[in-house]
Amino acid sequence: MNWCSLIIPIYVEKTLSQLGSFETMIKAVHRISEDMENILNMVKTQHMFKRKAPLFPGHYYNCKEVLDYAYSQRDLDIEHLAKKVSSIGVFIFKMESVLASNQQISGPSSPFISSYYNYWERKIFYAITEMVIKNLRKFIHDLRSDKPLFAVECLLAPPDVILNPQTNDIYKTVVASAKDMVLRAKKFVRWLHGTCNEAPPQRIKHLDEPYVFSFFPDVAFNPEVADLVAEVDDAVFKALINVQKYMSRWKKHRHLWKSDKEDLLNKWLEKHRSAIDFDYRFQHYQRCIREVEQLPSNKDIGCIHLNTEPLAEAAVAHAQEWICLMAKKLGARAGIQVRSVYAEMMDKWSDLDDRTDNLEELKSVLTTIQNIKDSLLTWETKWRAVQEDFRTLTVYNIEVPEEDMQLQRDLPVTYQILLMKAKKRDNKLMSVKEKFKVITARLVESFAKDADAFYEKFLLEGPGSVGDNLTLGENLMSQYEKNLEELEERRLELTTAEKLLHVPCTVFEGLADVKKQMAGLQVVYALYKEQSAAKSKWSETLWVDLDLDVMNRGIDDFIKQAKKWPRAIKKLPAAVQLDSQLKQFKDSLPLINDLKSEVLRERHWNELMAKTNQHFNMDPATFTLAGIFSMKLYRFTTLITEIVVAATKEFSIEKGIADVEDAWKKAKFIVLPYVKGNRKAFILGPVDEISQNLDDTSINLQNMSASKYIGPFLGVVQSWEKALAKISEVLEVWLQVQRKWLYLEGIFGGGDISRQLPEQAKFFDKIDKNFKKIMEATNENPNIKQCTHVDKRLEELVSLSDGLEKCQKSLNDYLDSKRNAFPRFFFLSDDELLSILGSSDPECVQEHIIKMYDNIASLGFQKNPANPKEIQVFSMISAEKEI
Repeated sequence: MNWCSLIIPIYVEKTLSQLGSFETMIKAVHRISEDMENILNMVKTQHMFKRKAPLFPGHYYNCKEVLDYAYSQRDLDIEHLAKKVSSIGVFIFKMESVLASNQQISGPSSPFISSYYNYWERKIFYAITEMVIKNLRKFIHDLRSDKPLFAVECLLAPPDVILNPQTNDIYKTVVASAKDMVLRAKKFVRWLHGTCNEAPPQRIKHLDEPYVFSFFPDVAFNPEVADLVAEVDDAVFKALINVQKYMSRWKKHRHLWKSDKEDLLNKWLEKHRSAIDFDYRFQHYQRCIREVEQLPSNKDIGCIHLNTEPLAEAAVAHAQEWICLMAKKLGARAGIQVRSVYAEMMDKWSDLDDRTDNLEELKSVLTTIQNIKDSLLTWETKWRAVQEDFRTLTVYNIEVPEEDMQLQRDLPVTYQILLMKAKKRDNKLMSVKEKFKVITARLVESFAKDADAFYEKFLLEGPGSVGDNLTLGENLMSQYEKNLEELEERRLELTTAEKLLHVPCTVFEGLADVKKQMAGLQVVYALYKEQSAAKSKWSETLWVDLDLDVMNRGIDDFIKQAKKWPRAIKKLPAAVQLDSQLKQFKDSLPLINDLKSEVLRERHWNELMAKTNQHFNMDPATFTLAGIFSMKLYRFTTLITEIVVAATKEFSIEKGIADVEDAWKKAKFIVLPYVKGNRKAFILGPVDEISQNLDDTSINLQNMSASKYIGPFLGVVQSWEKALAKISEVLEVWLQVQRKWLYLEGIFGGGDISRQLPEQAKFFDKIDKNFKKIMEATNENPNIKQCTHVDKRLEELVSLSDGLEKCQKSLNDYLDSKRNAFPRFFFLSDDELLSILGSSDPECVQEHIIKMYDNIASLGFQKNPANPKEIQVFSMISAEKEI
């Protein structure tokens, strides 16, 4: 078609019609897209932490109520949103219907628009993720804000202050709500790949419920989502920490409910408590009540509205309980005390009316009169304390029985009346007093004689005059204490009678001196008894279980106690004697330590018992320290020191002998294999160390023998000296034999020499067999002492040495005959000559020819052409290589 075609109008008309249809389709697609976008915007902006309206202004629900309401609303909202998101597939299907004129589009799983399915599925994922992130951020903002989100009550659960709900429950609930927000992504189902159809649930082994392919895994693994959940955790944790910090202010009042009130109050009352102490406690608890009541009943701490009213009410109740309990105790005490003081006065009132027919009855009445006169200050103190108790009870409006209240008011008047009655009775007894003064004087005179007799007996036979027999003194103490107590009772009665009759009191100086000394002796014998018990306990200790540190600490403690006594006690004869005994025991401990030494043997103990004339059984199972204590070692210091020194020296010798025995028990020869050609044998290795050890040991044994303490070991030392001498002697001969055998074995062991000297070779073979037999036995058991002490070993080795000497002499004679036959051999040594004579190779003379002939370095050899078996010398070569 061109510009001149007649069908242009028709073409234009059809084109416009097609463009109109396309425009309509585009509008429909845009409208459907807008509907789907609106659904996703609804998802993005959905609020998932909705809050319940308060019942009244200032009302707050607790954490569980707030989040439970948010859960319930979230269920509805998610269900609605899930349906809306699910309808996006329907919208896409509608869009496909609009585009159905394109024959390539065949339904909701058309491969030609699979990328479009992916596009909307990603948008759904982004919308869900944005919804989760926005709601978590809003939740974090609410948790970190200063506007309360939920309420918490403070309760008292003695001995702790707790929150309701508890801190751990709040933390778990809030964090669980945040995680639930992420879990809601499970309600949004994924599409099958390349379609907009929702993936059906899949049955999987080991799972009770079918598995649904949702957007949850992708949302949960989003780093930002994970960080926000962690921020929720941190926010609620910090909020709860702030609450705990605020609650720590209540620690100052913990004493109100911390302990059992009855027990604590009884312990407090164990010490004498005055009305002032009670008043202080009452003021303290009232102050606590005022402080608690002044605290705010509600406190907003971040996102938490803290209600402390229940805690305050409980604290006030505990403080009031303390006040009531203390008031009850104080009231009971005041009642008992006022009745006690009044009853005491009435008893005195009654005693004033007693008869006075004898001295005892008179003393009783006079004592009552004197007590009434002297008790003004005591009773005044008592009734003023009682009055102060009642005043304290009145100040704090505590109800008191009227009878007790009246009684405490009447106490001063009652005492004045009692005092007047006492004075009147005293005036009436003037004539009776004169009569009994005479009787009292006679009793005092009789008592003075008894006291003087007791004093003289105490000085001569008492516990302070026993010398070093302190055990006797300890036994006498109880008898004299009893006698002194009886005399003291009589003295007090007479002194009281003299005071009541206004007679000058008689002083019994002897009895006073006895009392003073007995007080000191009680201290001395108490320490003596204690140290005797300790020594008795120690004496039961087995000798093998001796622990000197315990005894040292114990005796040091006793000596320290004695040093702390006053000078008057230290001067007592018993104290001086005890101090001496303690120091003697202290001095004996080092001797016991010496006797405990491991160097002591039975012979030393026998010597000690013989010289001290003290005998005991040394059986380790029964030998205790009692035997040692009985010896009184401090008497034998020099003897014990000498025995221990001797034992130490003897032990050194004994140890030296043991070292010698151990060393030579283990000492062995170094046996080496000897191989020459096809001949095999054994020889002794280096013996320098053995020789050195022999010398050192011999010197040590000589030093031991020279010691004056060698006595018990003289036989053993001499025995070892002989043994070492034999080892040295045998070893010397053995080495001589081995050197000769090594020299001659190489000569007679084979070659021409043995054939040239057949008799000597046969004789050497016999010696050789014997020597090898000795060495084989030595290889099997190389112990030096055993090898050298074999029966007749020395004689055998001497015999071998003599035989080898004979072989050596025969060999020398043979060599001399060869030198005489050819004098040039005199220029060669025995070994060089033997090397020539023992070899069948003529050229073996080459290395020795220059010694036999001047300036002939070597010879030229060749075979005889006429007789190849003959070797001829065809030239002589000088040292300068001249031929």
